[in-house]
Amino acid sequence: LVDSPHDAGWSLETNGPIDRAAPRPPHSHKDALRATLRSGWIWAAGVAGAFTSVAFYGLTFWLPNYLQVRAGQGTQLTSATKAMLFPLAGCLGGLAAGWISDHWAKKSKMPVIMGFMIAGAVLLWTFSIIDPAQRPWLNALALAFTGFFIFGGHVHIVGTLTMDLGKPGAAGSATGIVNALSNLGGIIAAIGTGKIVENENLGWPWVFPLCALACLAGAGLLGLLCYAWRKRR
Repeated sequence: LVDSPHDAGWSLETNGPIDRAAPRPPHSHKDALRATLRSGWIWAAGVAGAFTSVAFYGLTFWLPNYLQVRAGQGTQLTSATKAMLFPLAGCLGGLAAGWISDHWAKKSKMPVIMGFMIAGAVLLWTFSIIDPAQRPWLNALALAFTGFFIFGGHVHIVGTLTMDLGKPGAAGSATGIVNALSNLGGIIAAIGTGKIVENENLGWPWVFPLCALACLAGAGLLGLLCYAWRKRR
């Protein structure tokens, strides 16, 4: 892996191969790190990642409990087995989002991530209204597709999006910032989901809409970021 297209021999200014005979400006990792820490693009991506982490981690941690207690999916082993559909399908979603980004959205990964998060929010709501006792297979299918899109969008926010937004020489630092903010969203999700579930006035009917809204909030923030990024370039 390289830190920038320049390191791979490609110039963004001329959109062509770099003339190796031309002198390259001096590069300072300290300056690159300072510029990354001051980059509003990176912090905005981190906040978007925190929103998507609310759904990502909240569902990952609490789905077995929902399936066993609320949806009546039998034993803990049975509910945990069904809950595995969420991350397993999510692995495929991550691969699909990456393939789409590489082939159809080479200029920016943000539209792909936005589409995945919006689809994930819609499917999450769909999953919540399908009775697992009456339509178990349809419910399981909705759960799998929910994981496909939410995982697919989330992993590319915290992994590959920073390669577009980060400064040359500080791509790792940019990824660390986005991951840190995303993990804060995960902490909030793990604790907050439990508090909501245990609240007699709220409970599970509130969990899924809030997770869906978090996905939409992350997608909306990425939409603004994408618009500003394209306008800047």
